[in-house]
Amino acid sequence: MQKTLKTTLLTLFALPLLATSLYAQESSTYAQESSTGVQGVWQTEKKEDENRTAHVQISNCEDNPQQLCGKIIALEEPIDPNTGKPKLDKKNPDETLRARPIMGVLMLKGFNKEDENTYTGGTIYSPRTGKTYDSKLELVNGDTLEVTGYILFFWKTQTWTRVKASDSKTKNYS
Repeated sequence: MQKTLKTTLLTLFALPLLATSLYAQESSTYAQESSTGVQGVWQTEKKEDENRTAHVQISNCEDNPQQLCGKIIALEEPIDPNTGKPKLDKKNPDETLRARPIMGVLMLKGFNKEDENTYTGGTIYSPRTGKTYDSKLELVNGDTLEVTGYILFFWKTQTWTRVKASDSKTKNYS
């Protein structure tokens, strides 16, 4: 009887403590990873004519781990108000890709490290326009990333902000 009580008490107190410890360790690891270099989760800049942003996860490319890629992992407004379904990549120049959801789209591809804070040689895809541009990523500081898209001699730079682990849980993204 005493052995069973001891086992029950151990289970009741040890498991929640272990779970809390693992969650804290995971959050701490996320915070450490998100505060170093270009890799991590970034919130895109809001457009003047729109009030929407996305979260982009920048990490090593699956097909070439020496390069960086970025995937859309969250949208502020993921549902198309006209259909009630996830927003689709409707403006993609490849008609076969127009039925895919924007969530999960590889937005950044093929970036090579130029120096400690700069990655070049990649491209950025805009689901809003369906166009792909040559691009450069430059880490301004630990929480600010300048993303520049180029066409010939013209360019446009957006400022992206690092998403902290605590921010990703409080924002209304899915």
